[in-house]
Amino acid sequence: MSKSKIYIVTVVKDFELYEKSIKNNEFMKDCNLITYDNSQEDISITQRYNDFLENHLKKASPNDWIIFCNQGFSFLEDFKELLKTLEPNSIYGVRGARTKRKFSWLRFKFLNEIVKVGGVISDEDYTPKQRSRKEQKLKLVDNIDSCCMIVNAELLQDFHLNFNEKLPFFFFIEEFCMAASYKYKIKSYVLPVDAFFLGSQEFPPEYYESKDYLKAEYHLSNFAGYNTVELNSTRYSLENMVETVVETVVGIVKD
Repeated sequence: MSKSKIYIVTVVKDFELYEKSIKNNEFMKDCNLITYDNSQEDISITQRYNDFLENHLKKASPNDWIIFCNQGFSFLEDFKELLKTLEPNSIYGVRGARTKRKFSWLRFKFLNEIVKVGGVISDEDYTPKQRSRKEQKLKLVDNIDSCCMIVNAELLQDFHLNFNEKLPFFFFIEEFCMAASYKYKIKSYVLPVDAFFLGSQEFPPEYYESKDYLKAEYHLSNFAGYNTVELNSTRYSLENMVETVVETVVGIVKD
């Protein structure tokens, strides 16, 4: 078997950030860097990624790995050995979200709760506050966050997966995972690897438009996404306060 290659596909508007995060990153610079220059034309990320699938993927060997990542994403450790241990029939990333069933004592029924998985951390100054919280094993999630998605080349070639161009800049990775799961039962996992993401945490109108489109397209009241959690208030609601008190009392009684 020939040695596998790693392709890193990135759409770049800020080349200074790209060079700091990826091009000069000791763990990423030896990979095959595929760079789309968006500094002059603001072409959608999904169009750029689909261009790679249509015009470059055929050059990849079946055992190669493709990493679609944001210009401000960085690995903080050597991830190449980890890739060799992964099953090629799944989708991987460094952070994601899953839906967890939680019992509401106030409503006395189970409700869906979105749970973040992974810990890629950055602050408002685009510098890492801390290294990512490192899990010891793969974590199954509903969706991978768009800062970084890792897919085996053969999986892309066999299933002809592509990106939904109706989602130009937001939730395109989440939709990719949804489509792969619904159509082909392909699972998504968060990797136990240290990384960080130096990216904007703003939510422009296009963010909400893409979120509403995805909910309507899949007939969802909401969906698990790493960034969708950011929209929730950090203050305790009355229901959360009541549930916390009840759970505490129940725990005391049990003890």
